[in-house]
Amino acid sequence: MDNKDLSPDLRQKGHGTRMQPSREPVAEFNELGQLLARTNQEKLIQYQHTLLAAIKANLAKLEQMLARMNDTWCYEDGMYRFYHQSFKVYALQSCTVEATHLFEEIGKAAGIERFDLNPYYRRIIQEGTGIMFEQDHNRIWSQITRPIIEAFLHAKYFVEMQLKHGRDLDQPPQPMPSGWAAVLYLYNIR
Repeated sequence: MDNKDLSPDLRQKGHGTRMQPSREPVAEFNELGQLLARTNQEKLIQYQHTLLAAIKANLAKLEQMLARMNDTWCYEDGMYRFYHQSFKVYALQSCTVEATHLFEEIGKAAGIERFDLNPYYRRIIQEGTGIMFEQDHNRIWSQITRPIIEAFLHAKYFVEMQLKHGRDLDQPPQPMPSGWAAVLYLYNIR
């Protein structure tokens, strides 16, 4: 289609014609984009350092949390109760919620701007906590209780990873071990 085939108001707006792009705004945009990318990267690196410091400051709480989660009457019994179809599996939710509160405390201590935990993690926790046993749950047992197990195991994983890397690291590493990278995703700084 040629420009002359367009209505006069479309021709005025430049529709149907090839416009020559200006090189200057693109160059300015690229420089601005690179500057923003560098600034964001620097901020992410800064947050990694402050997060690691906050994790180290909370190692005792993380150790207590893991001890509670690994207790026979929590992890071992909770998993058994799922397969036994016992309402006692619902007790896992308290450890999950407690661990999540600890993660929020650590994130706030790290001073991460507009801090919130990862949306995938939040959804897993939302779907696997706040569930009260009802007799009808027995008919759809795994549909109701599997999210409780899933949420607990995700929370336990993040307690373990923060403990491991909080003990082992002096500074954020490059390249990153998978567990540390997962922790950064939990805190939305990766």
